[in-house]
Amino acid sequence: MENENRELLKEAAGLISSDLQTPISMQDWDEEALVQYLTPLVRGMLDRDFNRFLQICYRIDLGEKKLKTILAEAPPETLAETLARELVARQVQKILLRRKYSGH
Repeated sequence: MENENRELLKEAAGLISSDLQTPISMQDWDEEALVQYLTPLVRGMLDRDFNRFLQICYRIDLGEKKLKTILAEAPPETLAETLARELVARQVQKILLRRKYSGH
């Protein structure tokens, strides 16, 4: 099961890497490490390129309602981490759905 989770996170990281157009190379594929890796990248986009971040959220299909809720309710000091966590969760969810319907 743990191996399956690592593969799932590795695949999610690859998708996120593609969406962010930033290579993600990690040795230890656990969710917390991936979120911590993504948090400063998300923070940078929030600070410097918010429109690009919104486009990425749209491409990942994070959901406008969820995004607005997070932006409105998350404390500023944890906003980037919360968004990074949601990006990972959404990509994992999409991978699981694809696997379910492809018979994988």
